[in-house]
Amino acid sequence: HDGMKSGWTWSFPFDYRDTLDLAENPDALVDQMNLLVCAGSMTARTRGIMLGALSNTALSQKDRVALALWTAMTSPEGVVQK
Repeated sequence: HDGMKSGWTWSFPFDYRDTLDLAENPDALVDQMNLLVCAGSMTARTRGIMLGALSNTALSQKDRVALALWTAMTSPEGVVQK
């Protein structure tokens, strides 16, 4: 027995268009991630971690949004479905 195999390939590309406008304003970007990913439950600690990471001026707008999304999705508040 070879285990389970699937012929399906899934792809979920991110669409950053609506969020790119917030990339230059880390506070607004974190607020948006809190709303969309964490259902408004983001703690002050998580917010501080995100703001610290997003303060890197070498990030492009798209990279800043991707980092904010990834950080929110992997935070304790983001992994719990609401």
